[in-house]
Amino acid sequence: MKIYITRHGQVAPVEFYDNVQFPSGDPPLTNIGRKQAQYLANYMKSIDFKGEIYSSPYARALETSEIIAETTNSKIIPWAPMREIMKTDEAAESFNGLTIEEIKHRYTHISKDTFLVYPWWSHAKESREDVFNRINIGFKELTPQSDVMFVGHGASAMLMIEYLNIPQRHGDMYNCCLSMYNTENK
Repeated sequence: MKIYITRHGQVAPVEFYDNVQFPSGDPPLTNIGRKQAQYLANYMKSIDFKGEIYSSPYARALETSEIIAETTNSKIIPWAPMREIMKTDEAAESFNGLTIEEIKHRYTHISKDTFLVYPWWSHAKESREDVFNRINIGFKELTPQSDVMFVGHGASAMLMIEYLNIPQRHGDMYNCCLSMYNTENK
């Protein structure tokens, strides 16, 4: 089984952060971000990826996942352990994410039997260790039977890579870059 990990595409500028169409702190992708996601989707199709996509429930990650799912004919499972890190208590207190019903309404490739505890985000500032621990706990609860993809954010994607002990060539997680872990080699 192969595990693929990526970060969402480029995010819209700060003036979108308080757009009433999007939850505060959850902006959409830019046109460049959508192109990045499409390039990644085309690559995933070229390697015949057909697995499930575990996505952060934030709109930018779900939008990236939706583009990939559309191209690969995959299903998306909103997965809270891949969510964005809460950098401040103020951000945590003011954030109001989408419900699973809103997610299913907005994105067509969400797995029909998906369940997502609401609220799915942290209500307080998180540390790097907090994010690592939620990924550790969440990953141990999964039982994927085939290739899977995880779409997250800079911190959650990097810490998933660290959790799986994937060697890194650089210290940043760029938009729509891809890391792969092959469990058959272990």
